[in-house]
Amino acid sequence: MVSVQERAAWVAEVVEVWTARSRLAAIDWEVVEAGGAGPAGWAERPEGDGGAERLESDGSAGRTAEFDVAGHVLRARRRGDLSQRELAALLGVSQSTVNRYEQPGAEIGVRHLAQALAEGGLRLAVVDESGQEVVPVRADEVRDNAGRRFPAHLEVLPPDQVPSQRTSRPRYDRSPATAWYHHRVMRDCYRAVRAGEVDHPTVTDLAQRGWVLRCRPREARSIRLAERRLRALAAKVHAAEPGWVIGHLGEVRTPREGGGEAITPP
Repeated sequence: MVSVQERAAWVAEVVEVWTARSRLAAIDWEVVEAGGAGPAGWAERPEGDGGAERLESDGSAGRTAEFDVAGHVLRARRRGDLSQRELAALLGVSQSTVNRYEQPGAEIGVRHLAQALAEGGLRLAVVDESGQEVVPVRADEVRDNAGRRFPAHLEVLPPDQVPSQRTSRPRYDRSPATAWYHHRVMRDCYRAVRAGEVDHPTVTDLAQRGWVLRCRPREARSIRLAERRLRALAAKVHAAEPGWVIGHLGEVRTPREGGGEAITPP
């Protein structure tokens, strides 16, 4: 049976703990790290506490410059209420392996890291310079007739936008193209006049586009007009670019030291 004095002492201890936590939460650590005195009675934070150096891309203090594998694995275990043995069983590795993941400078495969974070209700994300999340390339993007991906760094056009040299010199020995793509010369011209980055279309995108072009005349007219205007603007940029000449068979050549590079437009 707990006495009244013991219960009062326990309550006082709980109150003291929560008071200490409140005082910690109220500290502006950025001011303290910048050289401020901080609240009276608090000792300065020791240097070299094992934390990763915090640097922004411009060199200023801020987010960590290097991904802290050990810290994130520990965070996942804390959030998931998992021991090293339990996490090791979920990942299919040994406890010593999980222990190694939690050491400074640890290396871990992406699959195991993503699985460990998922056990703690977390996930991996790729962000750009502004902190916006970047989605991966879609798996169902259109491919050529051999099932190969189109070059990732080039622009891909719908199959109905047949290049002029293909209409003048059709290839009857091949299946109809699933899509067309611009080489670097025309790609740069299109990017100069197009607002925003455009992903490669998916099979679903092209199917929806084909349905609109066949069944919705007003929307199809707007699409055709916008694409015609974009082609005209890109052609103007191409015509204004110095150093580019049209070679035989419609090749576009760029001068280089010791020779030229032939680039055939789509």
